[in-house]
Amino acid sequence: MTNRKQKSKNEEKKMAALAKKKPKAKAKTVSKGRPPTLSKKKCAPEQRHQMIAEAAYCLAEKHGFQSERTLDDWLQAEAEVDSLISIIR
Repeated sequence: MTNRKQKSKNEEKKMAALAKKKPKAKAKTVSKGRPPTLSKKKCAPEQRHQMIAEAAYCLAEKHGFQSERTLDDWLQAEAEVDSLISIIR
């Protein structure tokens, strides 16, 4: 048997073995349709920061990206996100 044919057969065996494997269990969903970042577990600092950044961007966009409102937008977003997190805990 040539090397090519042997490699091809080995690849076929690997593919067949992969096809027989059971799929991994799906990740648990959070009840009531909440996003995973807002579950009853403690919110990670990185997640909190990302949520604040996104909320602040939305506020800045709403205010026409006025540079003098940057800090106000961030602080407002921070308060809103912290409020949401505290409700869920």
